[in-house]
Amino acid sequence: MELLRSLAAALAVGVLIGIERGWRQREAADGSRVSGLRTFGLLGLAGGLASHMPESLAAVIGLAVTASLVLGYRSEQARTASLSITNTLVGIITFALGYMAGQGLVSETLAVAAVTTLILTLRQQSHAMLKGMSHKEVESIATVDYR
Repeated sequence: MELLRSLAAALAVGVLIGIERGWRQREAADGSRVSGLRTFGLLGLAGGLASHMPESLAAVIGLAVTASLVLGYRSEQARTASLSITNTLVGIITFALGYMAGQGLVSETLAVAAVTTLILTLRQQSHAMLKGMSHKEVESIATVDYR
């Protein structure tokens, strides 16, 4: 029963992140979307399954997933000239979260997935905030005294 719970959580984190990714690309023509609910759901599930395999096999699966994501990024970059690596990084994070869920860290995994999804949804707000910041504000952040 614990195996099913951890795999369900691995799938859930992928679906949660995939909903945000798919929603962002919802206006794109069929066949032109790079990833969404299914892809990220499967990435989370793959991480969950990998966590129940021997460590060496899990590492090979993780490298294969990462290589696939990087190749997908390179292909999209060549096709669209986009430099955004967000989907690739989020894919790696989703696989890792699935792995964490598979290890039984379900609450922690769901919390990190929620924060990841929140960060992804704040794209416009974060870009607007950065554009509105002055050099002095950035310098103040960089020189905060943490004593």
